[in-house]
Amino acid sequence: DAAFTTSRESDPVVIDPSHALTVTVPGGGAVVLDPPNGPYQANTVVTVTAAPVSGWVFMRWAGDASGTNATLNVTVDRPKSVQAVFGTAMTTSVLGGGSVALNPNQGPYPYGSTVRLSATSNAGSYFRFWGGAASGQTVSPLDLMVTNASPTVSAVFAPLPADKFALNALVNGEGTISKSPEADNYSNGQTVTLTA
Repeated sequence: DAAFTTSRESDPVVIDPSHALTVTVPGGGAVVLDPPNGPYQANTVVTVTAAPVSGWVFMRWAGDASGTNATLNVTVDRPKSVQAVFGTAMTTSVLGGGSVALNPNQGPYPYGSTVRLSATSNAGSYFRFWGGAASGQTVSPLDLMVTNASPTVSAVFAPLPADKFALNALVNGEGTISKSPEADNYSNGQTVTLTA
């Protein structure tokens, strides 16, 4: 009643918790959920399917999911977050006397990862510049972030002028190296400071 002097017990109330399933994709594809919309009632099984776009391949799941199968079932028994990792191949070409090394030296490379490109000139040549996906860059080694499908990087080498010498700077492990002065070739007897 109005004074709450009379009361009675209600029927039981069942609280059915729901949880979110968050999906992230840095790039290279998308993820399809079935059923498509959350939040999901506790213990709902959601099928997640990774769908790469052209030039990319599905590599693995991260976060609250693991494995390399493009389709898997996720039981939403708490808030969960999964990430689909897509990768792509990288190719290199050389114009002139030299070679290019990639570190890591095998793909596919995950979207957003960094690949170190090292140009090494042959005797009588020197590294001039990068082309393709690294166009406009003139330093070696060069760290290139992978954000486009199937990037191609070219290294252009030229013959050394008379009385000039090349200095190939290579990095083994994690770190960088700088040359001062930074140049693509040096005079006979010129001093160069290397900083690791």
